[in-house]
Amino acid sequence: MERCDDLQLKGLKIIQDTDLFCFGTDAVLLADFAEIKKGESVVDLGTASGILPLLLYGRQEKAAYRAVEIQSELHALARKNVQLNGLDGVVDVRLGDIRNAPDMFGRANDVVVCNPPYEKADDGASRGTESHRIARKEVLIDFAGVCAAAGRLLRQGGRFYVIH
Repeated sequence: MERCDDLQLKGLKIIQDTDLFCFGTDAVLLADFAEIKKGESVVDLGTASGILPLLLYGRQEKAAYRAVEIQSELHALARKNVQLNGLDGVVDVRLGDIRNAPDMFGRANDVVVCNPPYEKADDGASRGTESHRIARKEVLIDFAGVCAAAGRLLRQGGRFYVIH
């Protein structure tokens, strides 16, 4: 079921689907912690519905935001959220694997942000849908893979913000 939430930030809104992974407090905390400067290039790894680029844009409009999402339904939702907020040309969301992000976005980015899966693939019972499982558990990529991709995306002296 889709719902539209007000982000309480510069009139930004986000559509979420309760059958898919929905953002939580971690994304809000990460967006608040990450320092984005004017003119910087920012990449979000595993954007889900696009929450991090939206929140980061709400704090720093004069940056270039890019994001990658492997789940096609979430990718479509993230694209819908970009359009809803009139951010075409400001936020570029691509369908793909985090490991391929350096080929998509280059290797000279200023900032990479990520709210990665936080449970081992075989830890405990799976709750929710396949979308929830992919977002929460290291079934498609592990933390080391996320860090490796971030390292290849960043320019010398770039910054990696992660909540884990």
